[in-house]
Amino acid sequence: MIHLVPDFYTWVTTVEFAITTEELLTFLQQTSDEVFHRILNSEDAFLFTANQTSLGLTASRCRELELASKELQQDYLTSEPELAASLAFVLGRWTKDQAQAREYYENSLNLYPETGNPVKKGLIYLHLGLWWRSYAVQQRQESQAACQRAKDYFQQAIAFFQQAERGDLVSKYINYQAEVLHRLAQGQDKEPTPNPSKEGDRRQNPSKEGNRRQKVEGKKEGYKVEGNDKARHDIKPKLYTPNADAITQGMQLWQELEQICHQALPLHQTQGDLFRQARTYGFLAEVALAKADPTTAQQ
Repeated sequence: MIHLVPDFYTWVTTVEFAITTEELLTFLQQTSDEVFHRILNSEDAFLFTANQTSLGLTASRCRELELASKELQQDYLTSEPELAASLAFVLGRWTKDQAQAREYYENSLNLYPETGNPVKKGLIYLHLGLWWRSYAVQQRQESQAACQRAKDYFQQAIAFFQQAERGDLVSKYINYQAEVLHRLAQGQDKEPTPNPSKEGDRRQNPSKEGNRRQKVEGKKEGYKVEGNDKARHDIKPKLYTPNADAITQGMQLWQELEQICHQALPLHQTQGDLFRQARTYGFLAEVALAKADPTTAQQ
């Protein structure tokens, strides 16, 4: 329009529609409270299936949140740490960039005051736990470390829900802690450790290893090799023996999982949550199998 009617633009007076600081603060507070409310009063699956619109976060509204936060960042949000933390959490829920979401959640956690609402703080820890849980699935080579991070965050989330005396939230989310403990325990049990006697034998007898390779190569080429006349159609895999420290750590994880399950069961029963109760019994069965107790596992 400026190019079409430059004279009109030259003479026109720019009008700015400004809102007061109090209105901006009210807008930020209402929006963050609404998002927390929708998450807290939703089903567990809502954490994964909810899109921005179902959380009340339209694109235009989130742009307004970003602009409002920038407008107030210097003067007001620094003196309102709980509001600033809530805003960072909301922006983390809104963004589709997973790395950026983690940054928002961590920033939210760092901003949140010690005396703030424990339920909201628990939700922030919960979302960081969910972030690392998802990362563990996507990055298999880093699964154990990511599950450990998720476990720590879930443990903190449950502690804050307990502080707030919200047994319903503990019941709803404690199985996440049990799940990552189960993955950690299974991963620890499967961690291979080379058999030192076998490796030492190869180092001390290089000619023996060379002869074995020569025989294998001879088979690949299709000619007869010297040695055992009995045909060998396969090569035995390397043997592994469990590491003593890994066994100890694994058993500690299984015991921790058992404790969490016994803590969760009465909560699920109080809430009448048969699905989560069944899931918890499933974890207890896994614990019994890890202890070589098939009778308890069947029960």
